[in-house]
Amino acid sequence: SIKDNVAWKYFCNSDFEGFSSVLQTLYEKLRPKAKNDVMLACPAFFNPFGEEKPRGLNNAFFMKGLWFDVEEGDIYPNEFSEILGDLEIVIYSSFNCRLGAPRYRAYIPTSDVLNCEQYGVIMKGLVARFEAKGYGVSEGLKRHRIDRRKLHGVSLFYLPGQPLEPADDYFPYFKIFTGIGRRPFDVAGWRSSLKAKEDALETPLITGPDERPAVAQKEVFRGANEHVEFD
Repeated sequence: SIKDNVAWKYFCNSDFEGFSSVLQTLYEKLRPKAKNDVMLACPAFFNPFGEEKPRGLNNAFFMKGLWFDVEEGDIYPNEFSEILGDLEIVIYSSFNCRLGAPRYRAYIPTSDVLNCEQYGVIMKGLVARFEAKGYGVSEGLKRHRIDRRKLHGVSLFYLPGQPLEPADDYFPYFKIFTGIGRRPFDVAGWRSSLKAKEDALETPLITGPDERPAVAQKEVFRGANEHVEFD
């Protein structure tokens, strides 16, 4: 639930095909009575030995995968995927998705782990792609309605689950966008591009990168809780 501080399951080693299959199974099988009955996901892996809030930003060890929350905007899932046409994506309707007022979540895999600051910069850069296509928040513009409050890596996102008793105008949607031309977000390529810009400007654009190896990070979690699983 939204109040839980201990993860039920980690999907650190799952590839896109494996994780998208999990999402599809949840979409097809779960029929919750209420939105709060749906499980949640978080891109962050938290330090179980930290002294900060269990799910606090300062306690986030690293992030894997990028998540979007879109609420009643003017952009439908297919167009969302077209604007991010170079990336693999899973898009699924949320519990209260309606025709004319689409509400959905989007998941994009990453090729590597990220720290908090890197995650936020990448998310803002992806939002800028929609703004370049004429979507925004100003009057007169089409609204993308991407929730900017959830552009940081410790946000929670409801997983798929169709309502047990859907409204008459409920809009069910689930689709995996993959294949030729699509790939996970290239973290190494992004870092190289960022470094080139920093070298040209002779100033760091992101400070304090977390260079701890992903393997070491996984071992911390493996030893912290016997219920932690890595697929």
